[in-house]
Amino acid sequence: LMTDKLELLSLSGVRFFATLGIILGHSIESTWIDDGNLQTQWLSSYTCSTFRRSADDLVSFYFVLSGFGLQWGYSSRDLDSPSIRQKYWIGRLQRFYPDFILSSILSFL
Repeated sequence: LMTDKLELLSLSGVRFFATLGIILGHSIESTWIDDGNLQTQWLSSYTCSTFRRSADDLVSFYFVLSGFGLQWGYSSRDLDSPSIRQKYWIGRLQRFYPDFILSSILSFL
């Protein structure tokens, strides 16, 4: 069974590892516990700064990959049509709005 577009499974895999790196990089600073040992203190500051810098770069990389994926998925569609554009935006909002609301509520708890 052939499809018109190739599925970019490798893109999804790379995005997964970029997401994992972002989550680790942004959470390691707040969760790392220093026990006062000088070796551990050096390791914690070195590891935190390395993961943090990597996470900042991975955010940009993730956005580039996501933009490429969107372009790949929508390049063959006629987005000049108002009904197709409306369908696109409704689909995007339906996908992200529930997560946005949930995370907003959880952040205030």
